[in-house]
Amino acid sequence: MTIVRQLAEGDRARVAHLQQQAFMLPPERIAIAGNYPLEQGWVVEDGGTVHGSLRVQKLGQFFGGRAVPCAAVSSVKVASEARGRGYGGALLREVLETLREEGVAVSSLFPVHGGVYRRYGWEFAFAHQRRALPISELAWRPPTDAAGVTVEPFEEDDLEAVSAFYRSRAAGENGPFDRDEAWWEERVLAPRFGRTPYRYVARAGGEVCGYMVYTHEPSSGTLPYGFDLDCRDFYWDGPAALAALLDFVRGHAGMGQRLVWPGPPADPIELVLTGIAPTVTRRMAGMFRLVDVPAALAARGYPEDVEADLRLWIEDDVLPANAGPIAVRIVDGRARVSGPGRDGSPAGPASRAARSAARVDVRVLAALFTGQLDADTAARAGLLPGVDADTRRTLRAAFAGPAPWMAEFY
Repeated sequence: MTIVRQLAEGDRARVAHLQQQAFMLPPERIAIAGNYPLEQGWVVEDGGTVHGSLRVQKLGQFFGGRAVPCAAVSSVKVASEARGRGYGGALLREVLETLREEGVAVSSLFPVHGGVYRRYGWEFAFAHQRRALPISELAWRPPTDAAGVTVEPFEEDDLEAVSAFYRSRAAGENGPFDRDEAWWEERVLAPRFGRTPYRYVARAGGEVCGYMVYTHEPSSGTLPYGFDLDCRDFYWDGPAALAALLDFVRGHAGMGQRLVWPGPPADPIELVLTGIAPTVTRRMAGMFRLVDVPAALAARGYPEDVEADLRLWIEDDVLPANAGPIAVRIVDGRARVSGPGRDGSPAGPASRAARSAARVDVRVLAALFTGQLDADTAARAGLLPGVDADTRRTLRAAFAGPAPWMAEFY
């Protein structure tokens, strides 16, 4: 009998074994399976044997300037000998239903196989992208005066101020996580592949105006012992802060070969550089799921100048509580939502207005919600059949904003 349940202390060794079998990870990442809180872990067992597991971390994810309650799903794996028996699907479905009951509105993950997660309602809807540039080519447009900005080591007691600065920058984007201290410590600041990150903070008048967290990674060049400065985080506010941080990086010229950093799809750094253009070294497409459609729409922020009404019929073949008619009133940057699941129950008999609502699959709505997909583009691809031009215009206005991305690949 297949049972999906939360992680127990006695499961840790088995889960660590599955982690090692499924992913080529360094020892410190494998060891995390033996240390993270039990409430974050889920397993699927049959006949007393754990055949698969995953991890869920709850935190906010910024959309439209507001943090939406999110479940970051990672480390999804099934034992090699047990694949193809439906264990992974059973695990994902049960976890989704429980997360919805617990008040989680959305979920994000990075897939190995997108089709598996699409089957359970996730859709490609944001990106993690990294660029690289030779340090010798770091030149930018004058006039940029970095006077008054210092770059200093980022000490333990700086985390609160740096975290607040990160939040002030991330809240203006779509997709970044509203990180808690545990996420910072494990996902941003912890050693990885045996390398402890270096970290520096830029200050102006004593206030944080930028920071970078990076490791030295082997360079592909011919110089013995040469390295790339590979950033996990690279955030700044204003040209003086950017100039000070790039000056700091230029100080590594010689042994330092390239600067590699994560950034948004339209990175303003590209607009200020005067040498060769950076190259995209990696782009990973992330997937996103609306776990509770009404809660997600109500939690998100919207452009202040948009005043609109939407009537949609949500189609969700995995979470029936999401399915049915929904009414959304957007005004003053917020949404009032009524429809299925708002009171914890599925939709009742459809009214005439509900029957005329635009039908939208929950996967397509996820990509619209993040800003990854434009409604007109979706219509041209056949993803919004029957949705009229007025509704598409409203969807475009409601979900307008920066292209979605996040700095971390987790």
